[in-house]
Formats: sequence, structure tokens, C-alpha cells
Amino acid sequence: MDKRSSKTIVKIYDGFTLCLQSIPYPKLKIRTIIQQSQISPNGFYSHFKSKEEVLQGYMARLFLTVKIKGKGHEFNGVSLLFARIETQRDSLQRFLQISENSWLLRSSLLPWCRNLLPQASTKEGRILAIDLFADAILRFVQEENENDRKALLDKLLSSLPALLS
Repeated sequence: MDKRSSKTIVKIYDGFTLCLQSIPYPKLKIRTIIQQSQISPNGFYSHFKSKEEVLQGYMARLFLTVKIKGKGHEFNGVSLLFARIETQRDSLQRFLQISENSWLLRSSLLPWCRNLLPQASTKEGRILAIDLFADAILRFVQEENENDRKALLDKLLSSLPALLS
């Protein structure tokens, strides 16, 4: 990918993020993303076919580093995930100010949580662990107090082994 193409994609993700701070995802139109990104329609469609693809790319951008670095070291990966989220917390908090966006973020988190967590001994245990993990991520994003965020992360890391056994 050339430098100009990379810059266009970053503009699209930034525009997408800005749009979601004021527009619920179901009501978001591609033309709004294009306008907010300050790119041409051709620039958008040369990289994405839909807003769903933009969302998938945005989530991959947020979590890909963690998936690569955390592979084979699940709990290390969880710590990396939360460290990565911390760097994006302001943007994610603004995104979550619109209540309809919380279901979107949660449903987008589920596949990442599923890939990051090790196998639980039962299917029910795995589903519960994934749900609790996604909820913990959302609470972490919304928590204002740094000490409370650290306590939440410590509690999650200490309870994951029990959930997955």
C-alpha cells in the first residue's frame, strides 16, 4: 500500500470516528463519512464497499496489534488489549455517548474477545467468559477514574483463569 493510500484510509477511520460521536451507526450514511473524512467518493470506494467494512477495519485497527502480540500468551494479550484501548479511550468514550452505539461496539468486540481468550472447558463457560470480557471492556472504556480502571483490569485478569477452567 502506498503512502497516499494509507493516508486516505486513516482519514476515513478518523472521519468515521467523528461521525459516530454524533450519529448512531444505524443512521450513518456513507456520504456523511466521505464528507467528514474530506475525501472524494472514489477515494472511499477504492478502499471500502460499505460502512460495515469501515467498522471492521476500524476494529481491526484498534485490536490487531493486540492479536499479533498476544498470540500464545492470552493473559499477556488481555493486558495489551486494555493498554491499546487506553490509548483510544477518549475517542471510544465519545463514540459511546450515543446509546445506540454501545450495542455496536459490544457486538464488534465479541469476535475479538473470542479470539483472544483461551478455550474454556465448556461451551457455556466460554460464552459466559466472552460476554463478561466484552462487558468489562465497555466498563473500562466508560470509567473515568484511573484507579477504578486499574482495579477493574486486575479483577478481570484474576478472574479469567477461573472462568475458563
